[in-house]
Amino acid sequence: MTAYIVRRLLLAIPVMVLVATATFLLLHMTPGDPVAVLLGPDATTEQIAELRRELGLNDPLYVQYGRWVAGALRGDLGKASSSISQSRQPLSSAWHRRPSSVFSPRS
Repeated sequence: MTAYIVRRLLLAIPVMVLVATATFLLLHMTPGDPVAVLLGPDATTEQIAELRRELGLNDPLYVQYGRWVAGALRGDLGKASSSISQSRQPLSSAWHRRPSSVFSPRS
């Protein structure tokens, strides 16, 4: 039984790598510029260029992927797009927006 569990856990590693890679590539294939969407229609080209540089979107795709994987392995999921200016982490944003449930007491 232990051998079966170990084998299944080892087989899950390539599946997780494939899912992570597919997710990353699909996000980069979506149309539009995420920086232009974040800053809105009134953003200047200098503001757009600055935020693209800050977020590392000017780097080659393989560099962005390596940075993304390294961050994910450390538990760093980046900044939530709705709170780039506040530097709030995505997990923190999700926690504050969770609905009331049996597991989360009302405040």
